Amino acid sequence: MADNHEVLAGSSTSGQETMDTGDVDFHNIFPEDSPWSTSHNPHYSDAIEVALDAQNVNDDMLASCSELEKKVLMSISNRTVATVAAHIREAVLHFMSHLMQLMNMPPCTWFQLVTLFDIYCLSMPTGPSVGQLPATCIALVKLLTKMDCTAACTSLADLSPLGLDMRKWLEGLGHTVPFVTQHSITKVEWSLLQVLNWQLDVPTVESWMSMFCARFNVLTQSAFIDSLNWIWDQSICYARAILLQQASNPAHPPFQMAIGLLALGCVSARLLPVASIRSLEVSAQTWDQSFAEIQPHGTIPECLLSPAQSEQVLQLLQVSTGAGLEEIQEACRALVPCMKEAYVNILQRRIDSTRNSTSNPTSRVHHSVI
Repeated sequence: MADNHEVLAGSSTSGQETMDTGDVDFHNIFPEDSPWSTSHNPHYSDAIEVALDAQNVNDDMLASCSELEKKVLMSISNRTVATVAAHIREAVLHFMSHLMQLMNMPPCTWFQLVTLFDIYCLSMPTGPSVGQLPATCIALVKLLTKMDCTAACTSLADLSPLGLDMRKWLEGLGHTVPFVTQHSITKVEWSLLQVLNWQLDVPTVESWMSMFCARFNVLTQSAFIDSLNWIWDQSICYARAILLQQASNPAHPPFQMAIGLLALGCVSARLLPVASIRSLEVSAQTWDQSFAEIQPHGTIPECLLSPAQSEQVLQLLQVSTGAGLEEIQEACRALVPCMKEAYVNILQRRIDSTRNSTSNPTSRVHHSVI
């Protein structure tokens, strides 16, 4: 799946603090005869059609990715088997992050690895084998490395030694873990391909965010590029934190999470009032309080746009995501509790990191395992 974040590359990530609406020509972005509507089949100008095609984020691509995600998740929608224990899953994700860095793979690969790992675990009839986790991690990284023609040509001859630390860590928890060998990795590779039906290029929250941001950027003629970059950075940070603490869930697919991240990000970047994305199932007071709890200063950012302008942004958000207003509001309602928990965990990790470095400056954390 194409990485569309390049439309945002090279721009400032200053975000809401420096956004100056006085420099934005809203008449050009939101003309009086604007074709934007909540329709899933809006009529674009030829210039916009060309720009969307150039970024490979046109309506056909949006529909194709949506169908692919539904197809992938449909096969595991009735699974109730837990993947792995939370602390083991988190260690697995850190281990795969370490592996992809060794293989010089792009950062977005982490989201693909996480999504595939969770799908694979949920697809196993009796759940994943803890003893096979080191080999599974290496096999997943190998498969994606083979797919990624831009990755550095690192030798894939024998990656089995890389599983030693993970194996020892799991054994320390009382699990029986066989030695990782080339044969065991190859065996798991075939198992992964069969269980995943050879579908490795699956939509992720990162790829959805990339597509949504690219579409929004085209539709607004890059007028909000600084704010959009800031939204991207914040959203990816939250997405990582959320995925570390909870497995991908068919009930809350990546598509929905990305919609919520972008919409909530628009409020934080002062492009939308917080009330505009409130689900009718939530009271205004409860919603305001919940949103404030995921803000750095505990306050709700004030929208810098006029009501008419913010309404146009809300419509463009619907066109960018292909989602209706109620779907966007529901995505935000479902995501806020996850963001709150992630925010607390991020703060706690920073406190723990500071405390550990102060008490033992020479301490070393083995990120490959924990």
